Amino acid sequence: MLYVDETLGARFGLNLASRLLGSYEAELHEIVETVISSRYDTILDIGSGDGYYAVGLAIRVPGCTVDAFDPDPAARSLCAKVAHANGVRGRVSIRSRVTPDDLRGYRERRVFAKVDCEGCELAVLHPAESDVLRATAILVEIHDFLHPGATREILSRFAQTHESQIVECRPRSRCDYPELESFDDEDAATLLSERRPEGLRWAFLTPRLEPRVRTANSARA
Repeated sequence: MLYVDETLGARFGLNLASRLLGSYEAELHEIVETVISSRYDTILDIGSGDGYYAVGLAIRVPGCTVDAFDPDPAARSLCAKVAHANGVRGRVSIRSRVTPDDLRGYRERRVFAKVDCEGCELAVLHPAESDVLRATAILVEIHDFLHPGATREILSRFAQTHESQIVECRPRSRCDYPELESFDDEDAATLLSERRPEGLRWAFLTPRLEPRVRTANSARA
């Protein structure tokens, strides 16, 4: 995956070293590979930032379309540039915000949603208000330090429709990255650091039922 000059700026360059090393959100690598092998029709990246997942998944899943949502205009601009640099701009649609009402437009598609919106997950993930979410695979970063009990609430909302897997943050070891051999301990720790608050975790929610995908015959019925 190619990056652009703006990614090196102070605002967006915070995690660039860990991304280039392959240590960024290493806890999720196995889940991401599962998502890639599932070949979803549509991928939603809610909280897309610079496009690390939106563009990366567009590259790895050639047949999919990606809708990337971020309220920050600078992040949207950077995501567009990264998508263009990687030749997938035509399949990455970049938007500002998503609401439960917006999700109705994804009916009858196989959808995966990555949700990392710095605490808005409780506002977005309402399966009782969106039948689309009941059949959507979801990987959500949960911010209990912003909303105490958020993990419990998310799991409760999806208990009837999804299997859940909780993934906890784990420490990084410089020994896993031979590229850091020439760095001292302090510099290596800085390069590996993602500056995550204590207690942050993810939930991977997989639907028990597949969505009803419209066929040519059913469309005429």
